[in-house]
Amino acid sequence: ESSFHALLAAVAFAALRLWLARGARRDSRAPVGRALFAFGAGVIGGAALAAVSLVPFLELLLNSADFVDRRGESVDRHFEARELLGLALPDYWGRPTQTPIRPLLLERAMYAGALPLMLGAAALILRPTRARVAVAAFAAFWIAVLFGVPPFNELITRLPIFNSGHNTRLIVLVLFAVALLAGWGLDELIDERRRSAGRVRAAIAVGAALLVLPLAAVLARGGLSLGAIGDALRVAWLFDDDPTRLANPEHEAVIRLSSAALWLTAAGAGLALLALGLRRRLGATAIASLAVLLACADLFRAGVGYNPAIDRDRATVPSTPAIDVLRAEARESRFVSTSEIPQNVIPMGWDLYEARGYDLPVVKRFDRLWRREVSPESPSVAAGLLDIPLELREVTPRALRALRLLGVTHVLRGVTGRAADPPYEPHGPYPPLSAPGLAEVYDGPDARVYRVEAALPRARVVPAQRVVEGEAAALDAVTSPGFDPRSAAIVERRIDGVPLRSGAGGGGRAEIVRYEDEQVDIRTQTDGPGLLVLSDTWFPGWKAEVDGREVDVERVNYTFRGVPVGPGSRLVTFRYTPASWTAGRLMSLLALAALVLAVVAGLRARRRPATARSSAGSAA
Repeated sequence: ESSFHALLAAVAFAALRLWLARGARRDSRAPVGRALFAFGAGVIGGAALAAVSLVPFLELLLNSADFVDRRGESVDRHFEARELLGLALPDYWGRPTQTPIRPLLLERAMYAGALPLMLGAAALILRPTRARVAVAAFAAFWIAVLFGVPPFNELITRLPIFNSGHNTRLIVLVLFAVALLAGWGLDELIDERRRSAGRVRAAIAVGAALLVLPLAAVLARGGLSLGAIGDALRVAWLFDDDPTRLANPEHEAVIRLSSAALWLTAAGAGLALLALGLRRRLGATAIASLAVLLACADLFRAGVGYNPAIDRDRATVPSTPAIDVLRAEARESRFVSTSEIPQNVIPMGWDLYEARGYDLPVVKRFDRLWRREVSPESPSVAAGLLDIPLELREVTPRALRALRLLGVTHVLRGVTGRAADPPYEPHGPYPPLSAPGLAEVYDGPDARVYRVEAALPRARVVPAQRVVEGEAAALDAVTSPGFDPRSAAIVERRIDGVPLRSGAGGGGRAEIVRYEDEQVDIRTQTDGPGLLVLSDTWFPGWKAEVDGREVDVERVNYTFRGVPVGPGSRLVTFRYTPASWTAGRLMSLLALAALVLAVVAGLRARRRPATARSSAGSAA
């Protein structure tokens, strides 16, 4: 999405430049045509260079729950009017290291700095050129979209991509416009030309209004106290970074007054510099240097603590006894953590397999299975921010049945309270699990570990197939309490060579002998024909061989991979060789070759005139 927004900004800027070029020349068809061609070639060529990642990503997106569930979810969504305060007071709702009043704090992304806002306003007042007015109108348009001003929000959020995206990120377009206007405003400050006294006074007056209005809004919202001012100043200037540790119980008042103090300081300094520059009290070099220093200091303070840097020793997550238990008991199988434990740190650090996956996008069928059976309280990826990752919030018999099908052998759960020694610092009070079918194998200061009884192996051979019609019927069949995944596999089209009913001999055995990201080797041993079921997600690009002979990878049990196998001992190899990767790589290589040829041709074209001039001079 951010790449899309950056491309949108590039297209808008190109359109502005072309519009200005046409206005500057009467007969401008030829240069504008060349410019359009160059810009289009740049966009297409850049996309082709990135095809090695774009094409596989688009394949994943089209097969994901995001593509379906998020369509239309962003229609008419926007910031609330009160969140305009984020343009001037990024700390009004706190920050992660200063007791945030609201989660995530997306409003912080609106802040461009006090001086840039004043310089942008001054650029429009002192010399309102077509380019400046157009950029300001562009910013105003996107502010109207972001804050729900009709009909702008209604029109944009119904367009493709916008109707399913996180449109709050479009604030970056406003910041691009503010940056351009601020640059023009700085040009005005260091320009020696004479200006209208009325425009100078107007620019200073608008700067003063920008200083006062956010402070007035804070006072108007109320909930403040004179007794919180001292603590607010301590927090503002980093003498204390956690209002909850202060004696003052009015934490919210401390945070909001602290944000007002920061704005008063930055905007006050910005207004003083603006007035000095416009009244010619400082030289151009001093103005430019002070402007850059002030903007950097302001934005640096706004970012302090938001993504805090920590020592490497603290950044390295240590192995705990609970993780050691998982490494010993669940190395080749899957485990799942309950919702209070992140789904990415443990599997990435210790090569364990977390059944919830990592992050978006999630393959649609896996998402459907999980949300229907394991977390029915989270109906879709678009239901809300906290429903984006797959979660295990409650261990129910229904959830356990699905987890067994997925080959989950262990459940990791946080513990009650807080341990005395780091690194054992659980996130809160979580009672022990007591669901039937769970056996506790570890209870320590870091977490609890439970074994899932009767969990299915990651790979198994079943003796028969059961054919159903369509995706919905397959999901109903595989989640039915009467379905026995050891005796048959649910398929949506009949697989040749696999019986429709199980025989007396049963399925057979399967052992994973190699498991890597892009290759899985499995040894099977059966008395008759059967179907190897690997409880990994079916996805385009997975190929299979049985004893070196290529076979199709079938979609079985709604979302898993399956391969028919004959009697005896067989070696089944799954390899991930997607056509999307091959096509993307070829496109990127061709684009790279074309770019190299274009650069060489351009260099030769530049050398020819120089050579011609040199030859003419020698002849003379």
